[in-house]
Amino acid sequence: MKRFYFYLKVAFSLIFVFTSLTTVVNAAPRFYCQAAGDYEGGYWGEGVPNDTLRKIKSKGCAISCAAMALYPKSAKIFDERAGDSGVTKYSRADPYVAYRANGDSYNANWNTIANKFDNALPKIESLSNKEDYYIAAVLDDYLDDGSYPIANIPGHFIIFTKSNVHGHPGTESIHSQNIYNKLSNDETVSEDEIEPLTDEELNKIPKNNKYSVSSNSYDKYFHIHDPGMKNGKNINFTDNLKDAELEDISRIVVY
Repeated sequence: MKRFYFYLKVAFSLIFVFTSLTTVVNAAPRFYCQAAGDYEGGYWGEGVPNDTLRKIKSKGCAISCAAMALYPKSAKIFDERAGDSGVTKYSRADPYVAYRANGDSYNANWNTIANKFDNALPKIESLSNKEDYYIAAVLDDYLDDGSYPIANIPGHFIIFTKSNVHGHPGTESIHSQNIYNKLSNDETVSEDEIEPLTDEELNKIPKNNKYSVSSNSYDKYFHIHDPGMKNGKNINFTDNLKDAELEDISRIVVY
């Protein structure tokens, strides 16, 4: 009888561990808006110089996505928010920490950021001129693996959080093929790839546009965090800030 209870206890322990791991893998990344506010990570803007806050709010979408993808990892930076005059310390990923880790720049160098957070180098893949079914399959593959692709849409960056594309025709053939177009992982976002964020965009309210999208489109099967919107947490991809479609994605970055 004691042996029976021992094995029963082991079985429950394994179930608990498996459930915990599954929860971690499937949990969406933390949401940050590039405009400092009281989001999931707390108010990261307190103590940050106003000029830095303005820069991150205006064009910090890429580094904000990096922070979401890398949280809860930490980078060793000179954190101006600590103490009276700042302290060099390990700080958990948020838009400000990603900005400092990136050399005080909003033009994200994905490789530099990865190194500062002691993270594996990212995969960077071109999706230019690909059809939506192909892009949907690539995104779905990564999300199935527990990764959250950062995507470059015209003038902006977003991060994908969820896929409901399973079982839809046209994607299966991509899953088994290793034909993605790899780019250099030591790549920096250029100045013209990010458009300054306006207050109107920042306060945009998601309208759940997926119901107005063509039934043949894969756009509506994905969710994202959009750092350019205060209400951009886990919204449908069709509600993205720039009204982009999957076929507008030029490349993805995966930490």
